Amino acid sequence: MTLWGWASPQNVYAGSKYQVSIPPAIDADTAQALTADLLDLLNKNTGQLFLLAPASNPLSYMDNLQSGRFTVVFEGPHVLGALSALNLMQPVGIFSQNQSYVVVVSKRDNDIYQLSDLAGKPLCTGGIPDLYSLHLLGQIDNPSREPVLLPVADHRRRIRALINGQCQAATIQTTRYLTLDPADGFDDLRIIHQSSTLPGFGVAIANDLPDDLGANITTTLTSGEGRRIARSLAIALTGDDAPLVAMNDDRLETLIKLADLVDIYFNLP
Repeated sequence: MTLWGWASPQNVYAGSKYQVSIPPAIDADTAQALTADLLDLLNKNTGQLFLLAPASNPLSYMDNLQSGRFTVVFEGPHVLGALSALNLMQPVGIFSQNQSYVVVVSKRDNDIYQLSDLAGKPLCTGGIPDLYSLHLLGQIDNPSREPVLLPVADHRRRIRALINGQCQAATIQTTRYLTLDPADGFDDLRIIHQSSTLPGFGVAIANDLPDDLGANITTTLTSGEGRRIARSLAIALTGDDAPLVAMNDDRLETLIKLADLVDIYFNLP
């Protein structure tokens, strides 16, 4: 049983409006600016109308993912893997820069030096469905040793929340950690854990699209112009300037291996 329930996929693509979605952790104004040129390119190349689907909150966003509302979804590898495993969407591209994250605490904290020390303590993480927090929980075998997750989407706000005592640890993408300024609190942080390498974010398209439209969308997104336009989105999602490359069987297999991380949201087979 899923946390937010389940709705059967619906064919919502019979009309002329096609929905493009990015994670709700990116605020609406920023999302609109990041996707405007990409929407224009899709509209031009397909002759159809593509619109950004705003995410009002993480819960409705997850429900919309499962109900088949979106035509194009930019998401983390774990979500793309789950959508593929459920035969809802086909991942067609991935940002080629791998990613990792670190768990940091305040240098003033003398109680936390390893993951087991996080038991029952507040951990500031990214917004639902955050890859890093879900991956971190997978590293902790004993549920009684798990931290209490506090979603804070913006990474700088997350670090400020840590320094101000709202949480005792925080996850942050490694590149973003390395580019923090002293004003962001960099000098006050201490790393207690660095993750293994994870695949980057990517993009998937709905499985129930007409074949010619699906092929056109895929070609557009992975074209030279599509990759150029999508680079700013890659930076916004993970902090890395990574080109979008076409999906292949090996990359897809890697994504599907991460699908279990989001079983709390998706009723995986």
